[in-house]
Amino acid sequence: MRRSETTSAQASPPTIGRARRLPALRNWLARLSRPFRESIWQRELRDREAYLAGAQNLADVETRMRALERAAFSNQGVFS
Repeated sequence: MRRSETTSAQASPPTIGRARRLPALRNWLARLSRPFRESIWQRELRDREAYLAGAQNLADVETRMRALERAAFSNQGVFS
């Protein structure tokens, strides 16, 4: 009888421990994904700068800047 009491107590994990682990897991995942998110942002910035640097004159730069602004609000990108 005593043996079944101890196994039932060990079978159910305490809810306090689970509540502590969830925020820690979220923080860990956020720290893990940060370099990937930053590298994606930096890659986009390099692509935009290269796209603007390829302009022939000021009017071309302005046209490309407008295209980038329009693409930011649409589903299609300028580079695709």
